[in-house]
Amino acid sequence: MDVFERVRVDLVDRGACVTTPYGPRRVTYADHVASGRHLRSVERALADAVLPLYANTHTEDSALGAHTTRLTHEAAEYVKRCLGAGPDYKLLFPGTGATGA
Repeated sequence: MDVFERVRVDLVDRGACVTTPYGPRRVTYADHVASGRHLRSVERALADAVLPLYANTHTEDSALGAHTTRLTHEAAEYVKRCLGAGPDYKLLFPGTGATGA
């Protein structure tokens, strides 16, 4: 199985349908710039590694807030490394996704 088929099989909404005035139609998602589709493997990893200790990142007054803030900073550094961004680069999380950015 090639990488594209592995991703297709991993999609949470694979085969999803919506009801339209013309009857049921299979979902064709075409807004991957704003958000991608959910993958079971990613959702499972988040459920196991992030959600048990998740809290808002706007506070570090609690252990959970500090933990989630640290995860966010680690994720930013990882993305920067993947993009080849040096120490002079900043990566911003606007909090509202691609629309806010």
